[in-house]
Amino acid sequence: MKELKILVATDGSEDAAAACRFVHALPLPKGTSIHAVSVIDASAFNGYESYWTVVEQFRQAEETHVAQALLEAAAILAREGVEVTTASREGHPAQEILRAADEVDADLVVVGSKGLAGLEGLLMGSVARAVVKRGTRPVLVARQPSNNVCEALVATDGSEHAQHAVDFAARLALPAGAERILVHVVRPYRPFPDYLLLDPREHRAAVEAVQRKQDELGANLLAEAQGQLGASGVSTETVLRHGDPATQILRLAAEREVDLIVAGARGVSLLEGLWIGSVADRLLKDARCSVLIVP
Repeated sequence: MKELKILVATDGSEDAAAACRFVHALPLPKGTSIHAVSVIDASAFNGYESYWTVVEQFRQAEETHVAQALLEAAAILAREGVEVTTASREGHPAQEILRAADEVDADLVVVGSKGLAGLEGLLMGSVARAVVKRGTRPVLVARQPSNNVCEALVATDGSEHAQHAVDFAARLALPAGAERILVHVVRPYRPFPDYLLLDPREHRAAVEAVQRKQDELGANLLAEAQGQLGASGVSTETVLRHGDPATQILRLAAEREVDLIVAGARGVSLLEGLWIGSVADRLLKDARCSVLIVP
């Protein structure tokens, strides 16, 4: 297994600590490097420019908080064979996290699901969402693993981003005995009643034929992804479901109590160019486990 370069963002919150514990639960290859960063949100000082003493007090408090956050993150992340470095930055949290990821050429960016972001007390969730939306690297929005990362769900829809997600899932080591579940969700096919100028029986037969073809294509996608993971020494089971993709992925994740969902940033859709309201966006907002989004 090739070593990884991982960037972990921390703000000192419990959610950030949970993200660090998730990373610690992964059997990272020796030679992996982890760079932990914490960002002083410069916007927290806006409006206080005329009160120099107040601004300096705020800045000192933030610097102290950031230094402590980095110490705590490093203590959780430390292990034999893995180099852990830390750095503080100042600016817009999401922008600085992405810049830091570029500087270290990170294979994976890790953020907490929510937490404190500067003195304004903004939800880290907004920062995490911005990092996923604007980034060009895989982003893990991590939560405390409830089952020591014993099961992961990998979604595929045949898109380029989904293929990247499968590729990364093959590369990402999980604890011994951890199971992978490959899922493909077939969207319902509901043509307009007058779309096909057929009588009701012929219309129904045509719709059923399309649905069978969709199932066949979905099964082939799953078999292809399963073979790809198998070639990397990863055993999987496959699940074919029908309905809204995000809803079905979240439902399966809850049923199987998975610790991780892996999905592409964008998929095959008429709204492929949009992100808000996409499957990835729904997973980030509604999943109760960690979510890894791969662009």
